[in-house]
Amino acid sequence: MNLNRIILFALLAGCAAASPQTERESSISIVNRSPGGSPLLVKGDVTAFDKPTEQLRFSVKGSVSITNVSSKPILLTVVSLKGTNVPGVDQRWSQDYYFDDLFEPQSTDEQELSSVPFVSRMEVKSSEGTQWVDMEPSRTAQQQVTASVLFVQFADGSTWGNRDEAKTALEVRRDTVKRLLDLESIYRREGEAALIEDLSKPSDLPTIWLLQDFCKRSDDKSRVVDRLLRLREASDDHARMVKPTHGKP
Repeated sequence: MNLNRIILFALLAGCAAASPQTERESSISIVNRSPGGSPLLVKGDVTAFDKPTEQLRFSVKGSVSITNVSSKPILLTVVSLKGTNVPGVDQRWSQDYYFDDLFEPQSTDEQELSSVPFVSRMEVKSSEGTQWVDMEPSRTAQQQVTASVLFVQFADGSTWGNRDEAKTALEVRRDTVKRLLDLESIYRREGEAALIEDLSKPSDLPTIWLLQDFCKRSDDKSRVVDRLLRLREASDDHARMVKPTHGKP
């Protein structure tokens, strides 16, 4: 028997021994690993599912609460969630309040956690051909989900954490401000119908998605105009609150 076949059989035998064909459901409390002095408290629970007899065997669901434990209103939060021996948990959340109400002290934001069921497999090649082997953490391995607060921007423009972690979120904010300004300009120049037509253009900006969805569900398009102007007003208000010494948001 050649070496490749020995490796293949060992892998198959190891996976079979480590993966009994019984469903498993694990309840895991989130551990907050944020640095000391974090302005956010992150808590929650995750349930991990393993159905080894199904093609899409792994999935997760859960809830996460993020509380502003600082003394100042917050404009932006960036939080990461990572799983150890919990397939499917590796998320980064950014929540921007620039176009809405501020995240006030002692307020809590609830987030739902879920993943589409997926397969974790490894392709094994040998002289006998190619086979797929399901891979998973050992049943005896400890499962853990940890949360880390990466960055926070307060309403006055001051920050906590690593600003590099917020680069994408801040770029999305700038692009959203520009798009809202363009939409308002179209409305002022050409009216409601032109605004609605331009709003239908594809966008990858979450705030614009929500405005588009509201437009689709609203029979009274004047309400879409009102929503647009409120978004613009909120962004202008928050821009004035940010101290110049901290630069533009």
